[in-house]
Amino acid sequence: MEKRVWNAYQKKVERKFKERPDLAQPVDAEATAKHLELYGRLGMKCSDKWLRLYSNLTGYVDYTYLPEDVYYCCIERVLNECNRSGFEAEDKNILAIYVDKQYLPKTHLRFIRGIFYDADFNYVSYAKANEILSQDHGPLVGKVAAESLEGNSVESYKYTDGKGYVSNKGHELTAEWISQHCFTYILQEYVDQCDFSKAFNEGSVNTCRMVTLRCPWNGEIVLTKASMKFGVSDVVADNMAQGGIAVGLSRTGELGAKAYSWKGMKSFDKHPTSGLVFAGMKHPYYDKMADVLVKMAARIPNFNLLAWDVVVDKDENVHILECNQTGLGQDINQFAFGSLFGDYTEPLIDWVAEHKQYNTFKHYRTWLF
Repeated sequence: MEKRVWNAYQKKVERKFKERPDLAQPVDAEATAKHLELYGRLGMKCSDKWLRLYSNLTGYVDYTYLPEDVYYCCIERVLNECNRSGFEAEDKNILAIYVDKQYLPKTHLRFIRGIFYDADFNYVSYAKANEILSQDHGPLVGKVAAESLEGNSVESYKYTDGKGYVSNKGHELTAEWISQHCFTYILQEYVDQCDFSKAFNEGSVNTCRMVTLRCPWNGEIVLTKASMKFGVSDVVADNMAQGGIAVGLSRTGELGAKAYSWKGMKSFDKHPTSGLVFAGMKHPYYDKMADVLVKMAARIPNFNLLAWDVVVDKDENVHILECNQTGLGQDINQFAFGSLFGDYTEPLIDWVAEHKQYNTFKHYRTWLF
Protein backbone atom coordinates (compact mmCIF):
# COMPACT_ATOMS: atom_id res chain seq x y z
CA MET A 1 0.00 0.00 0.00
CA GLU A 2 2.81 2.38 0.85
CA LYS A 3 4.28 1.76 -2.59
CA ARG A 4 0.94 2.55 -4.24
CA VAL A 5 0.61 5.82 -2.33
CA TRP A 6 4.20 6.74 -3.15
CA ASN A 7 3.68 6.07 -6.85
CA ALA A 8 0.43 8.07 -6.88
CA TYR A 9 2.17 11.20 -5.62
CA GLN A 10 5.15 10.70 -7.91
CA LYS A 11 2.70 10.68 -10.81
CA LYS A 12 0.99 13.77 -9.43
CA VAL A 13 4.16 15.86 -9.39
CA GLU A 14 5.16 14.57 -12.82
CA ARG A 15 1.77 15.68 -14.18
CA LYS A 16 2.42 19.15 -12.78
CA PHE A 17 5.79 19.20 -14.53
CA LYS A 18 4.08 18.30 -17.82
CA GLU A 19 1.59 21.13 -17.35
CA ARG A 20 4.33 23.58 -16.39
CA PRO A 21 7.79 22.37 -17.52
CA ASP A 22 9.36 25.47 -15.95
CA LEU A 23 8.47 24.10 -12.50
CA ALA A 24 10.84 21.16 -13.01
CA GLN A 25 13.98 23.31 -13.21
CA PRO A 26 16.75 22.47 -10.67
CA VAL A 27 17.12 24.80 -7.70
CA ASP A 28 19.99 25.83 -5.44
CA ALA A 29 22.35 22.88 -4.79
CA GLU A 30 22.74 23.63 -1.07
CA ALA A 31 18.97 23.80 -0.55
CA THR A 32 18.55 20.55 -2.47
CA ALA A 33 21.13 18.76 -0.32
CA LYS A 34 19.52 20.00 2.90
CA HIS A 35 16.08 18.97 1.65
CA LEU A 36 17.21 15.43 0.83
CA GLU A 37 19.03 15.08 4.16
CA LEU A 38 16.03 16.36 6.15
CA TYR A 39 13.41 14.02 4.74
CA GLY A 40 15.93 11.22 4.36
CA ARG A 41 15.88 10.96 8.18
CA LEU A 42 12.56 9.16 7.83
CA GLY A 43 14.29 6.21 6.20
CA MET A 44 12.45 6.61 2.92
CA LYS A 45 13.61 7.47 -0.56
CA CYS A 46 13.22 11.16 -1.20
CA SER A 47 13.63 13.23 -4.35
CA ASP A 48 13.88 16.96 -4.91
CA LYS A 49 10.78 17.08 -7.14
CA TRP A 50 8.49 18.78 -4.63
CA LEU A 51 11.24 21.22 -3.65
CA ARG A 52 11.61 22.16 -7.31
CA LEU A 53 7.86 22.50 -7.86
CA TYR A 54 7.19 24.87 -4.94
CA SER A 55 10.43 26.82 -5.28
CA ASN A 56 9.89 27.50 -8.99
CA LEU A 57 6.18 28.16 -8.53
CA THR A 58 6.58 30.77 -5.79
CA GLY A 59 10.07 32.07 -6.52
CA TYR A 60 11.01 31.37 -2.90
CA VAL A 61 13.46 28.53 -2.17
CA ASP A 62 12.85 26.78 1.16
CA TYR A 63 14.55 23.46 1.81
CA THR A 64 11.77 22.47 4.26
CA TYR A 65 9.00 22.38 1.62
CA LEU A 66 6.92 19.33 2.48
CA PRO A 67 6.98 16.56 -0.18
CA GLU A 68 3.50 15.10 -0.59
CA ASP A 69 4.73 11.54 -1.18
CA VAL A 70 6.71 11.48 2.08
CA TYR A 71 3.87 13.18 3.91
CA TYR A 72 1.17 10.68 2.93
CA CYS A 73 3.40 7.61 3.18
CA CYS A 74 4.76 8.40 6.62
CA ILE A 75 4.34 11.76 8.36
CA GLU A 76 0.53 11.92 8.40
CA ARG A 77 0.23 8.30 9.45
CA VAL A 78 2.56 8.73 12.44
CA LEU A 79 1.03 12.00 13.64
CA ASN A 80 -2.63 11.06 13.13
CA GLU A 81 -4.80 8.01 13.77
CA CYS A 82 -5.70 7.64 10.11
CA ASN A 83 -7.88 4.59 10.74
CA ARG A 84 -10.38 7.08 12.18
CA SER A 85 -10.41 9.13 8.99
CA GLY A 86 -13.91 10.36 8.21
CA PHE A 87 -15.07 9.98 11.79
CA GLU A 88 -14.81 12.10 14.96
CA ALA A 89 -14.47 15.82 14.15
CA GLU A 90 -14.14 15.17 10.40
CA ASP A 91 -17.81 14.22 10.32
CA LYS A 92 -19.60 17.57 10.04
CA ASN A 93 -22.52 16.23 12.07
CA ILE A 94 -20.21 15.16 14.89
CA LEU A 95 -18.04 18.29 14.80
CA ALA A 96 -20.49 19.96 17.21
CA ILE A 97 -19.39 17.52 19.93
CA TYR A 98 -15.82 18.84 19.73
CA VAL A 99 -16.37 22.50 18.85
CA ASP A 100 -18.35 25.08 20.82
CA LYS A 101 -21.68 25.88 19.19
CA GLN A 102 -20.78 29.57 19.00
CA TYR A 103 -18.08 28.75 16.43
CA LEU A 104 -20.34 26.75 14.11
CA PRO A 105 -23.00 27.88 11.62
CA LYS A 106 -26.52 27.40 12.99
CA THR A 107 -27.73 23.87 12.16
CA HIS A 108 -31.37 23.33 11.21
CA LEU A 109 -31.38 19.60 10.47
CA ARG A 110 -29.09 16.56 10.65
CA PHE A 111 -29.47 13.19 8.89
CA ILE A 112 -27.40 10.23 10.09
CA ARG A 113 -27.89 6.64 8.87
CA GLY A 114 -31.61 6.90 8.20
CA ILE A 115 -32.56 9.11 11.17
CA PHE A 116 -33.19 12.85 11.32
CA TYR A 117 -32.03 14.92 14.29
CA ASP A 118 -32.20 18.55 15.30
CA ALA A 119 -29.13 20.65 16.13
CA ASP A 120 -28.94 19.09 19.63
CA PHE A 121 -29.22 15.50 18.33
CA ASN A 122 -32.84 15.03 19.38
CA TYR A 123 -34.86 12.64 17.21
CA VAL A 124 -36.92 14.25 14.45
CA SER A 125 -39.63 12.35 12.55
CA TYR A 126 -39.91 12.54 8.76
CA ALA A 127 -43.07 14.59 9.15
CA LYS A 128 -41.33 17.02 11.49
CA ALA A 129 -38.32 17.22 9.15
CA ASN A 130 -40.61 18.18 6.28
CA GLU A 131 -42.31 20.73 8.52
CA ILE A 132 -38.92 22.29 9.26
CA LEU A 133 -38.09 22.35 5.55
CA SER A 134 -41.42 23.96 4.69
CA GLN A 135 -40.58 27.05 6.78
CA ASP A 136 -38.41 29.98 5.69
CA HIS A 137 -35.14 30.04 7.65
CA GLY A 138 -33.30 32.26 5.20
CA PRO A 139 -30.65 30.97 2.77
CA LEU A 140 -29.31 27.52 3.70
CA VAL A 141 -26.36 25.32 2.76
CA GLY A 142 -26.63 21.53 2.66
CA LYS A 143 -23.77 19.09 2.38
CA VAL A 144 -22.83 15.46 2.87
CA ALA A 145 -21.43 15.39 6.40
CA ALA A 146 -18.88 12.57 6.19
CA GLU A 147 -16.03 11.99 3.72
CA SER A 148 -14.25 14.67 1.72
CA LEU A 149 -15.83 15.22 -1.69
CA GLU A 150 -13.90 18.36 -2.66
CA GLY A 151 -17.03 20.47 -2.46
CA ASN A 152 -19.03 18.30 -4.88
CA SER A 153 -21.79 17.67 -2.33
CA VAL A 154 -22.25 21.31 -1.28
CA GLU A 155 -25.52 22.92 -2.39
CA SER A 156 -27.11 26.27 -1.60
CA TYR A 157 -30.86 26.52 -1.05
CA LYS A 158 -33.26 29.44 -1.36
CA TYR A 159 -36.79 29.50 -0.03
CA THR A 160 -39.56 29.92 -2.59
CA ASP A 161 -43.23 30.37 -1.66
CA GLY A 162 -45.22 27.37 -2.78
CA LYS A 163 -42.15 25.18 -3.31
CA GLY A 164 -40.19 25.51 -0.09
CA TYR A 165 -36.43 25.20 -0.43
CA VAL A 166 -35.00 24.72 -3.92
CA SER A 167 -31.30 24.03 -4.51
CA ASN A 168 -28.95 25.76 -6.89
CA LYS A 169 -29.12 22.50 -8.86
CA GLY A 170 -32.89 22.74 -9.18
CA HIS A 171 -34.28 20.09 -6.84
CA GLU A 172 -36.78 20.64 -4.02
CA LEU A 173 -35.43 19.87 -0.56
CA THR A 174 -37.53 17.32 1.30
CA ALA A 175 -36.87 14.65 3.91
CA GLU A 176 -37.50 12.05 1.23
CA TRP A 177 -34.91 13.58 -1.12
CA ILE A 178 -32.27 13.62 1.64
CA SER A 179 -32.94 10.02 2.70
CA GLN A 180 -32.86 8.75 -0.88
CA HIS A 181 -29.62 10.49 -1.86
CA CYS A 182 -27.49 10.59 1.30
CA PHE A 183 -26.28 8.41 4.13
CA THR A 184 -25.38 11.49 6.13
CA TYR A 185 -26.33 15.12 5.61
CA ILE A 186 -26.30 18.45 7.40
CA LEU A 187 -28.36 21.56 6.70
CA GLN A 188 -27.01 24.85 8.05
CA GLU A 189 -27.52 28.57 7.72
CA TYR A 190 -25.67 30.35 4.95
CA VAL A 191 -22.87 32.36 6.56
CA ASP A 192 -22.97 35.99 5.48
CA GLN A 193 -19.22 36.50 5.35
CA CYS A 194 -17.35 39.60 6.43
CA ASP A 195 -16.77 42.46 3.99
CA PHE A 196 -13.11 41.50 3.54
CA SER A 197 -13.94 37.97 2.31
CA LYS A 198 -17.00 39.03 0.38
CA ALA A 199 -15.11 41.69 -1.58
CA PHE A 200 -13.18 39.05 -3.56
CA ASN A 201 -16.21 37.11 -4.79
CA GLU A 202 -19.63 37.59 -3.25
CA GLY A 203 -21.13 34.46 -4.84
CA SER A 204 -18.96 32.02 -2.89
CA VAL A 205 -18.00 31.62 0.76
CA ASN A 206 -14.28 32.44 0.64
CA THR A 207 -12.73 30.47 3.50
CA CYS A 208 -9.31 30.20 5.08
CA ARG A 209 -7.63 26.79 5.25
CA MET A 210 -5.65 26.92 8.52
CA VAL A 211 -3.41 24.14 9.85
CA THR A 212 -2.90 23.44 13.55
CA LEU A 213 -0.18 21.17 14.94
CA ARG A 214 0.05 19.64 18.40
CA CYS A 215 3.83 19.52 18.81
CA PRO A 216 4.23 15.95 20.07
CA TRP A 217 7.55 16.69 21.79
CA ASN A 218 5.98 19.19 24.23
CA GLY A 219 2.19 19.19 23.65
CA GLU A 220 2.02 22.82 22.53
CA ILE A 221 -0.64 23.53 19.89
CA VAL A 222 0.36 26.03 17.23
CA LEU A 223 -0.93 27.36 13.95
CA THR A 224 1.71 26.42 11.39
CA LYS A 225 0.36 27.82 8.11
CA ALA A 226 -2.73 29.12 6.36
CA SER A 227 -4.13 29.98 2.96
CA MET A 228 -7.25 31.64 1.63
CA LYS A 229 -9.52 30.06 -0.97
CA PHE A 230 -11.77 31.94 -3.38
CA GLY A 231 -14.58 30.96 -5.68
CA VAL A 232 -14.59 32.59 -9.10
CA SER A 233 -18.30 32.15 -9.86
CA ASP A 234 -21.61 31.94 -8.00
CA VAL A 235 -20.89 28.34 -6.91
CA VAL A 236 -21.08 28.44 -3.11
CA ALA A 237 -18.00 26.21 -2.59
CA ASP A 238 -14.54 27.73 -2.96
CA ASN A 239 -12.72 24.41 -3.52
CA MET A 240 -10.00 24.38 -6.16
CA ALA A 241 -11.55 21.21 -7.57
CA GLN A 242 -14.62 23.35 -8.30
CA GLY A 243 -12.53 25.87 -10.24
CA GLY A 244 -11.54 28.03 -7.29
CA ILE A 245 -8.14 29.58 -6.63
CA ALA A 246 -6.00 29.89 -3.50
CA VAL A 247 -3.36 32.24 -2.12
CA GLY A 248 -0.94 31.57 0.72
CA LEU A 249 -1.04 33.58 3.95
CA SER A 250 1.90 34.64 6.06
CA ARG A 251 2.24 33.92 9.78
CA THR A 252 0.58 37.29 10.42
CA GLY A 253 -2.15 37.08 7.81
CA GLU A 254 -0.65 38.86 4.78
CA LEU A 255 -1.81 37.51 1.42
CA GLY A 256 0.80 36.28 -1.03
CA ALA A 257 1.42 38.19 -4.24
CA LYS A 258 -0.19 35.50 -6.41
CA ALA A 259 -3.08 33.07 -6.20
CA TYR A 260 -3.06 29.79 -8.14
CA SER A 261 -5.56 27.51 -9.82
CA TRP A 262 -5.36 23.75 -9.51
CA LYS A 263 -5.40 22.79 -13.18
CA GLY A 264 -2.39 24.10 -15.02
CA MET A 265 -1.10 25.86 -11.88
CA LYS A 266 -2.09 29.18 -13.44
CA SER A 267 -1.17 32.27 -11.44
CA PHE A 268 -3.28 35.34 -10.72
CA ASP A 269 -2.03 38.72 -9.50
CA LYS A 270 -5.64 39.73 -8.86
CA HIS A 271 -8.95 37.96 -8.40
CA PRO A 272 -10.40 37.18 -11.85
CA THR A 273 -13.94 38.20 -10.84
CA SER A 274 -13.51 41.26 -8.62
CA GLY A 275 -10.13 42.46 -9.88
CA LEU A 276 -8.81 42.87 -6.34
CA VAL A 277 -5.00 42.71 -6.20
CA PHE A 278 -3.68 40.19 -3.65
CA ALA A 279 -0.29 41.77 -2.89
CA GLY A 280 -0.35 44.14 0.05
CA MET A 281 -3.60 42.83 1.53
CA LYS A 282 -3.91 41.38 5.04
CA HIS A 283 -6.74 39.32 6.52
CA PRO A 284 -8.08 41.48 9.38
CA TYR A 285 -9.32 38.51 11.42
CA TYR A 286 -6.33 36.19 11.04
CA ASP A 287 -5.33 36.29 14.72
CA LYS A 288 -8.91 35.89 15.89
CA MET A 289 -9.38 32.76 13.77
CA ALA A 290 -6.03 31.35 14.90
CA ASP A 291 -6.87 31.78 18.58
CA VAL A 292 -10.16 29.90 18.19
CA LEU A 293 -8.62 27.02 16.23
CA VAL A 294 -5.74 26.48 18.66
CA LYS A 295 -8.27 26.25 21.49
CA MET A 296 -10.54 23.81 19.63
CA ALA A 297 -7.66 21.60 18.39
CA ALA A 298 -6.85 20.71 22.00
CA ARG A 299 -10.09 18.70 22.13
CA ILE A 300 -9.15 16.28 19.35
CA PRO A 301 -6.27 14.18 20.75
CA ASN A 302 -6.18 11.38 18.15
CA PHE A 303 -5.06 13.85 15.47
CA ASN A 304 -2.00 15.99 16.08
CA LEU A 305 -2.35 17.66 12.70
CA LEU A 306 -5.63 19.28 11.63
CA ALA A 307 -6.68 21.47 8.71
CA TRP A 308 -9.66 23.73 9.33
CA ASP A 309 -11.91 25.61 6.91
CA VAL A 310 -12.96 28.78 8.68
CA VAL A 311 -14.63 32.08 7.83
CA VAL A 312 -15.63 35.24 9.71
CA ASP A 313 -19.17 36.58 9.32
CA LYS A 314 -20.41 40.14 8.89
CA ASP A 315 -20.67 40.51 12.69
CA GLU A 316 -17.02 39.45 13.16
CA ASN A 317 -17.92 36.00 14.52
CA VAL A 318 -15.63 33.07 13.66
CA HIS A 319 -17.35 30.09 12.01
CA ILE A 320 -15.67 26.71 11.56
CA LEU A 321 -17.15 25.04 8.48
CA GLU A 322 -15.18 21.80 8.66
CA CYS A 323 -12.22 20.03 10.18
CA ASN A 324 -9.95 17.83 8.03
CA GLN A 325 -8.20 15.13 10.03
CA THR A 326 -6.43 13.55 7.05
CA GLY A 327 -5.56 14.73 3.56
CA LEU A 328 -5.09 18.31 4.70
CA GLY A 329 -4.27 19.74 1.24
CA GLN A 330 -0.83 21.03 2.11
CA ASP A 331 -0.21 22.20 -1.45
CA ILE A 332 -2.24 25.42 -1.15
CA ASN A 333 -0.53 26.20 2.15
CA GLN A 334 2.84 26.21 0.39
CA PHE A 335 1.82 28.66 -2.35
CA ALA A 336 3.55 31.54 -0.55
CA PHE A 337 5.77 32.32 2.45
CA GLY A 338 7.62 29.01 2.53
CA SER A 339 6.82 25.53 3.78
CA LEU A 340 3.86 24.15 5.71
CA PHE A 341 5.67 23.60 9.01
CA GLY A 342 8.29 26.35 8.80
CA ASP A 343 10.46 26.49 11.95
CA TYR A 344 8.69 23.41 13.33
CA THR A 345 9.85 21.19 10.44
CA GLU A 346 13.19 20.00 11.83
CA PRO A 347 11.94 18.92 15.30
CA LEU A 348 8.78 17.44 13.74
CA ILE A 349 10.69 15.24 11.30
CA ASP A 350 13.03 14.09 14.07
CA TRP A 351 10.05 13.15 16.27
CA VAL A 352 8.31 11.28 13.45
CA ALA A 353 11.54 9.39 12.63
CA GLU A 354 11.78 8.26 16.25
CA HIS A 355 8.12 7.22 16.59
CA LYS A 356 7.34 5.31 13.40
CA GLN A 357 5.68 2.59 15.49
CA TYR A 358 2.54 4.75 15.39
CA ASN A 359 2.26 4.24 11.63
CA THR A 360 -0.57 1.72 11.87
CA PHE A 361 -2.77 2.83 8.98
CA LYS A 362 -4.34 -0.33 7.58
CA HIS A 363 -6.74 1.01 4.97
CA TYR A 364 -6.03 2.44 1.54
CA ARG A 365 -7.62 5.87 1.25
CA THR A 366 -8.74 7.08 -2.16
CA TRP A 367 -7.04 10.37 -2.87
CA LEU A 368 -8.51 12.63 -5.53
CA PHE A 369 -6.13 14.78 -7.52
